[in-house]
Amino acid sequence: ALAQLGVQVVSYVAQQRRVSGAAAAVGEWVAMVAAAAFVGSLQKAQVPDHLPKLPTLYALAITLFSLFVALPAVRTFGFDLTSFWREAAVGISPAPFYWSRVLADLPGICLRALCFGLAFWSCGAFNVDLSEMILLLLTQGLCASGLAYLVAITSPPSLAVTLCGVLICVACGFFAGIVPTLAEAGPVTRVALNLSFGRWSLQCLASADFSRVPNALYAHVGSQLVEAAGWPTADELAARGHGECDVPLTVLACTGLALRLLGALALVACNRDQQHKAPLCTAGGCGGDDDDDFTALSRVRSVASSSVAAPGPRARRESEGKAVRARTQPRGRSPRSSRRRSRGSGGGGSSAADAIQVVPFPDR
Repeated sequence: ALAQLGVQVVSYVAQQRRVSGAAAAVGEWVAMVAAAAFVGSLQKAQVPDHLPKLPTLYALAITLFSLFVALPAVRTFGFDLTSFWREAAVGISPAPFYWSRVLADLPGICLRALCFGLAFWSCGAFNVDLSEMILLLLTQGLCASGLAYLVAITSPPSLAVTLCGVLICVACGFFAGIVPTLAEAGPVTRVALNLSFGRWSLQCLASADFSRVPNALYAHVGSQLVEAAGWPTADELAARGHGECDVPLTVLACTGLALRLLGALALVACNRDQQHKAPLCTAGGCGGDDDDDFTALSRVRSVASSSVAAPGPRARRESEGKAVRARTQPRGRSPRSSRRRSRGSGGGGSSAADAIQVVPFPDR
């Protein structure tokens, strides 16, 4: 199992290099760093006079980073998923295939978190350490990539990228805890906010930044923003012996692991369903209804009929000669019996069957 896992990791890394061209990959990384620097400069312009605007900028930064992690993951994983259905037919296990993709993507996620965090932190004015921000982005990247794997497995390839982008925007934007906040949310909305990994990322970044405002003139503004959002205050965290990011980082890490386990279960379930489909069916093609099975069977028959070669000239001559002999020879008698009767009659007379000569048709 470990040897198969290593082979799958190497093949997936090589396929990633073939799928994403050098120019496209460089452009994607440059766009990510430029977006982080731009949002960081916007954050710096709001400090310290416009602190209430900072949660919106933090949610924007988290959403952008999640998109830069999730969209390449769902694109490469979905592209390589079609080869898995072919390899699964010869007995490859889903577990090495899936976990090889997960392990091969970890260095890229770490590097993206490092580059985005450096650009964002250096261009902004934060009260959070660089190590805390990079660790936050790393756990956020684990959640975003786990969601991308799950979407790539369970949705059609044509809709996977769009659906993943919409879910990332919903989790990191609409359910980030800005509107509505935890203090304003009802029971159902509070459950959705607790399940959203974007809300935990925003709570870690914003509460840590507001609780550590060095300027005493604006420190009370930061504490008021924390209370208005419904996040634990500095006094409550001190009483529990926790930091601002201890619980959010733990929740993010557990969410990323849970999404990966759900992706593995989804791949196993899809693999079992794929074994009962027609040979030409794919993950996003044929379904389970009778119409799809009839369409696939008709496609197989048409391919089989078209693969039969047309008869050559020699075969046509032989078939036409046999047809002429069958029409000219008397019923109930074979050519051998006719020749024997003609020889036995003395050779002076010849029957009508012997007088007829079969002339082969010329080549067409």
